[in-house]
Amino acid sequence: MVKLYLDPPSRYDTIGIVEASSDVEFSTQAAQDRVINELKVQAAKIGANGVLLINTGFYGGPDEIKTAKGKAISVIQE
Repeated sequence: MVKLYLDPPSRYDTIGIVEASSDVEFSTQAAQDRVINELKVQAAKIGANGVLLINTGFYGGPDEIKTAKGKAISVIQE
């Protein structure tokens, strides 16, 4: 299970960077949920047990897209 962190835990090792994006279809919240879920899936694939969120974005216009980027981390101590 991969946990999302907005603030860094006390001790962790960085494994890599993960990025995801999603089209906004029904709501920006639904798109954000899909993006966060995808970050967790990508982090789990490379052996991380946490994602430290670096930034999120929203690009409006005809093709609205929600994006997120995070550090895939191995949490040693919360």
